[in-house]
Amino acid sequence: MIKNYIKKFERYSILVSCLMLILSLFLIFKPVKSVEVFMIIFSIIVFISGLFNLYNYFTVDREERLYSFDLLLGVINLIASVLIFIYRTDLINIFPIILGTYIIISNLFKLQLSINLSAVEDSGWIYLLLLSILTICIGVLLIVNPFESTIAIVSLAGIFLLATEIVNIIEDIYVFAKIKKIEKLLKWWGEIFFSLLFCGIILFVIDMKKIIVSVLIIIFVVLGFYFKSYKPNEYNDNRELFDKYLSDYEYKINQEKESLNSKITDIEKEKDAFKENLVNENITFIGDSVMLGAESDLKSKFKNAYVDAAVSRTAWVLGSAVDEAKSKGKLGEIVVINLGANGDCSLSCKKEVLNKLKNKKVFWINTTNYDYVNERLISLEKEYNNLWIIDWKKISKSHSEYFVSDGIHLTNAGRKAFTNAIYESIYKVFAKEYDDAIQDLKDEFNKTLASKISFYGDETLLDNFKELYSKFPEERFYNVAYKDLKNKLMTDIDSESISKSIVLVYNNEDFSEIKKLLKDYEVYTYSGDIDKLISELSN
Repeated sequence: MIKNYIKKFERYSILVSCLMLILSLFLIFKPVKSVEVFMIIFSIIVFISGLFNLYNYFTVDREERLYSFDLLLGVINLIASVLIFIYRTDLINIFPIILGTYIIISNLFKLQLSINLSAVEDSGWIYLLLLSILTICIGVLLIVNPFESTIAIVSLAGIFLLATEIVNIIEDIYVFAKIKKIEKLLKWWGEIFFSLLFCGIILFVIDMKKIIVSVLIIIFVVLGFYFKSYKPNEYNDNRELFDKYLSDYEYKINQEKESLNSKITDIEKEKDAFKENLVNENITFIGDSVMLGAESDLKSKFKNAYVDAAVSRTAWVLGSAVDEAKSKGKLGEIVVINLGANGDCSLSCKKEVLNKLKNKKVFWINTTNYDYVNERLISLEKEYNNLWIIDWKKISKSHSEYFVSDGIHLTNAGRKAFTNAIYESIYKVFAKEYDDAIQDLKDEFNKTLASKISFYGDETLLDNFKELYSKFPEERFYNVAYKDLKNKLMTDIDSESISKSIVLVYNNEDFSEIKKLLKDYEVYTYSGDIDKLISELSN
């Protein structure tokens, strides 16, 4: 909004300068007739300005109205316009002083503008500064003019006005050409001008001496620059758009997070439900005398268990046991095998069985007496992704109370521990599947965030936000002061919420340390040309 405002002001200023040029010629060649016409026109301009102030006050948002002086300024301008019109004949006598005040105030804004232009490293600001000082000096000369003849004074005022308006037009054209580079501009300059104008008019109407006027002008200039430093809670178009973006983006992210959390909650509920219902699953148990001894515990724990266990059974009978369970319709989705303590079968024998069970989840309980059998199982587990080893040897280690004297068969305590080990091992595998599903959802969410472009910037980002947002509406934008940038980036890196592509939109900052921090990321920096940056990001 500030840039658009300045563009409008420069166009308006050029138009006014052109009109003032014409008026200056009348002042030069028709000094007596021109002054009264000028005062009438001037009163009309001040009146219209007052109406504009009142309109602006009653049309802005209530929140912004708290910081607006437009109501006061509107009333002052309306009163001033009436006084100028009524006392225009009397004001003719001090016309050069009014004109000088106008020249000084209008060029104070140009002076500030030239200083602001220095921030964008443009050498032309020096010439604007010198021209502004020159025209201010002309205004001062008009106020303290030594001429006695009214006609001579008015004619000289016309010459001065002609010179200053030519300078103003040059300045306006220059500023208009450079407007895209201006980042921060003078605010509330209008308040300075109209405050000075009104006070000057009142003092002249009551016939105060010029020296008092000059002192008060200096005082009000100082006050004007003081109030200029007061920054109201105003939002330009980009700021409003950025605030809306933040609101929409936060809502969108919250919706996505809610959706993610809802899916995670559903999976966790399924996980909890599975743990409760695991005891009701159709599970097939095939084993030897160790499992046979724990059959009652197994059936007590697993309500729909099918147990096929026999004394002195070796692993060679596993294939036929699986076929028999299948023929009886008892081959569940989960198969638990406890064979090998009475003799192992060949690798091909095991593979043949596992190929039959390729669509099942197979849990093979290792032995407590043969390490070579256990080592073969470990090797086999690496080859089949549906096979898990229940490490009964490790679980039962240091628990002599689990076994009878042979160290293989189970006591009552051992049978309970054996059954619980099977339950926990089965649940752990299924729980991991649920946990992996949750992690996959989180990874996908973070991957989506990481695939976006992250823009970090200060006021420079806000000034260019409209252009950037129109090209990259789905990306992420952060308004961060340069002094806080490093901490913000470190926080985002630690939380793994940072994008792979980073754009730093700041003016004339040193990013050497920041780039070291972002050495694993693709980093773009703003060089003063927003179109160039957009082109780089689009390629």
